[in-house]
Amino acid sequence: MSMKYVCGIFFWLKVLLAVLLVLSILTVETYMVYIGHSLSYSMKEFVNSADEIAISGSDLKCHFKGNVARLEPANDQFLWGMSIQWDVDDAIRLTNRLGQTVPIFNTFIKINNTDQEIDVLNWQAQQVQKLGGMMQVSIFTNISINDVTDLALYKVAAQMRKVNAYYGVPVYLRFCPEMNGEWMTNFGLRPTAYKEKFIKLANYVHSVTNLTAMVWSPNIGGGTYGSPAFASNFPARGTEDFRLLDTNGNGRIENTDDSYTAYYPGDEYVDW
Repeated sequence: MSMKYVCGIFFWLKVLLAVLLVLSILTVETYMVYIGHSLSYSMKEFVNSADEIAISGSDLKCHFKGNVARLEPANDQFLWGMSIQWDVDDAIRLTNRLGQTVPIFNTFIKINNTDQEIDVLNWQAQQVQKLGGMMQVSIFTNISINDVTDLALYKVAAQMRKVNAYYGVPVYLRFCPEMNGEWMTNFGLRPTAYKEKFIKLANYVHSVTNLTAMVWSPNIGGGTYGSPAFASNFPARGTEDFRLLDTNGNGRIENTDDSYTAYYPGDEYVDW
């Protein structure tokens, strides 16, 4: 084989490699411009679409307040549900074992300012969708409720809208349930911050969907205060939270105080 022939082979191999490299770059660029842009736009649309609300708005109107008929039981009937141990069970297997439909499935979801258990909730919603059921989503903060941002609350509302619209699953949304329990170290015994965050979340939810009902869910009163194990969680004397919780004005927060009223956001924001 002549040297000239060998050099020709190497030349055309280099040309072929160059063409493949250019095509690869163009393919990546096309993906980034079209598909990547589409994904980016979809996420932007999901969180900040024009028909949703601006998180900085202070005069939000509850467009859908009171219009949650699908979440109301028929007259003289009640709704029941089950809380599954989702890490070892699921809604479909449970329904098959019972041999009957379960109207409501509960799940516990943790949030903070940078993370929500969205993948878990989407998987659960897919199952409930197949069963034609509804969900009770119990949201817990794993940071102090004082530090939860408006954006984090907005993303909760956007996710509820997705569960409602994309999966067609109505939601009863329990925001920080048992907020009057001294054992809830991230949000318990903080009526001022709790009401502020509940109201903001309710405004966001009511502005984007009519298939999520805001649920106010305290623990039963009479045994929520008084354990020495949680003494550090009680508000300091002289603070607004202490004043609100000391309903009988005797200078102590104890089980003779009203353990409900201080935490109630108001009828305008509570659906259930």
